Amino acid sequence: MLTFVPHLRDLDRREEPKYDSWLKELEDIDTQSGFKPMDREEKAILTVQTERAATLSLYLDTWLEELGIANLTKAALVAYMASQEPDDVTKPQKKTDDIQSSHETTADGRTRQSSRKAAALFAGAFKQAFENKDLPRASRIELRKILLLEESVDGSLAPKLVAKDADSGPEGDMDELTEAHLATYINLGCLICYSHSCDHGEYDNRNFKRAFSMGAVMPLGELLKQRRRKITLKSADAMVTSVPCHRTCHRSPTPVCEMLAAKPWLENEVVLLKSIFSVLGQSQLQHDPICFAADILDRDCSAVFRKFESLAVKVPSVMPLEPLQVRPLSWYCKRQKILRGEWQNHTITHEHQRREIVDPCSHEGVCTPQNCPCVKMGILCEKWCRCTAETCAYKFTGCGCHAPGATGKSCQAKGKGKPCLCVQLNRECDPALCQSCGVLERADPHSAESCILRETGCQNCELQRGSSKELLLGQSRLDGVGYGLFTAEDIAQDDFVIEYVGELITHDEGVRREARRSDVFDEESSISYIFTLLEHEGIWLDAAVYGNLSRYINHASGTDSNVTPRILYVNGEYRIKFTALQDIRAGEELFFDYGENFPNLTKKLLDTKMTEKPVSPRKPRRPPQSAAGKIVARKAPKPSQNKMERKKPSTERRRRR
Repeated sequence: MLTFVPHLRDLDRREEPKYDSWLKELEDIDTQSGFKPMDREEKAILTVQTERAATLSLYLDTWLEELGIANLTKAALVAYMASQEPDDVTKPQKKTDDIQSSHETTADGRTRQSSRKAAALFAGAFKQAFENKDLPRASRIELRKILLLEESVDGSLAPKLVAKDADSGPEGDMDELTEAHLATYINLGCLICYSHSCDHGEYDNRNFKRAFSMGAVMPLGELLKQRRRKITLKSADAMVTSVPCHRTCHRSPTPVCEMLAAKPWLENEVVLLKSIFSVLGQSQLQHDPICFAADILDRDCSAVFRKFESLAVKVPSVMPLEPLQVRPLSWYCKRQKILRGEWQNHTITHEHQRREIVDPCSHEGVCTPQNCPCVKMGILCEKWCRCTAETCAYKFTGCGCHAPGATGKSCQAKGKGKPCLCVQLNRECDPALCQSCGVLERADPHSAESCILRETGCQNCELQRGSSKELLLGQSRLDGVGYGLFTAEDIAQDDFVIEYVGELITHDEGVRREARRSDVFDEESSISYIFTLLEHEGIWLDAAVYGNLSRYINHASGTDSNVTPRILYVNGEYRIKFTALQDIRAGEELFFDYGENFPNLTKKLLDTKMTEKPVSPRKPRRPPQSAAGKIVARKAPKPSQNKMERKKPSTERRRRR
């Protein structure tokens, strides 16, 4: 939804009706997308109030300090405002919830009467000064709005609530205690990039972000029980390294004096010790959990062991499951890592435009069309799924390619011998799954400049490596276009050129953005930086603001294009990769075919003085169904009348300087 009314230029009276009609169209698009747009007067007032609140927030700390009222702090103001009935029903729900939570956490949960009186006194004085009805409406500011601008209200309170829940977890069930104590890690730790604050994940209908984390796949308690069914305590002990640690290890043959004074144990340290044993005690990690806990807690290993023995920790026992019978598939073999026969008729894993995004499966038993969401959607189970290769015939296990000799190449689209499974499924090789092709070393961005690694082994990891060609921005050869993109080095056919990057947005948001960017007074102009990434899911890629040089590649139809975009699945993400259709010499401009969504993009080359001629729209094409079928990315359609009740502008695309 528009925050500000777009300003194009100074308008004369004859242009104002058309401008007003365009703004009404934008509001209609917002309404059809589920928003409740404000009129221009209300929007202007809200903008002024927000700016004024931001200005006053800079003085709040100084006012509190200079007043010198006992127990009057910003935390006391937050607690007091939380106790009042909310006046502004339009504020974000999340910030309101955080203010309510802060009432419980102020002064360790004990709200002092003197603090409340002081806060009430300050709030009354503030209201008289800044919420006076004699002031213009745009100048009236609520204290609540100023407090909502504080970052501490949004972020600093949530970890305290998590820690409180963890400390009060049940003592009887180790799995539940571990899950409560590690709640932050479980819910925020990203399975794709392994960080705890990233852009992966999704937003729900309340605009709350849900990270693609372990907690989104399966509760930790269930995961631990599932793992215990596969790994016995005896086998786990056999995998633990026998080398003593350097912290007076409990396995050291040297006797340790137990009378040495030790630091007292805090409650959260005890809970952490139990959690570490619960997670690592029966795992394939070759590390003693006691030694690991000693490092984390910065204590002597022998002292940690004595404390652990005194706790008498017992891991909940589970009943071992009987071996499951998994029927092999006729079109896919997870062990040989090959596809057989008419495999395209059995799965849409390789057809990203048709795929639906589903949560990783976490059910009990063998994956079948009846109980597995992945199989129901016609896709293979990924590494995030809680099924294993032993219990799932649909489990994707990576490719089994081997480079021929020390200087050979593997995982090529046109390679000899057995085709690469990852290439067939339009995905890059996965360092966690593809163990034999050498992708682990070659996908590392730090090795991007290594000629030996680049010219040998796995050739299906260009996007992960991130090494694009040398490209330059310059005046396009096309008439009336502006900028274009040129190569500064020779590019061989099928070489990786550059990745198309941008913001991931929904279809509705893409239509709104295209409508806002269109020039209402120049219908011959239509600038578009949006790609259709996942058509079935309505996910587009917008490079207008957050993009790279690839957004300057202009259109050329048919044989005039020299690069093509492809959609690839890369470690849980869908990305667009430009490759060369032919040999391209240094200094040449790059072009690609925008597709059937832009049928009238006829240009005139300046150097050859080609005459303009209309290009007839092409019939929509399906991706080829060959063994190495390429999923070609296309520009997203312009906002059309049948989708958003909006006149479709001319598709002449022009670059601005």
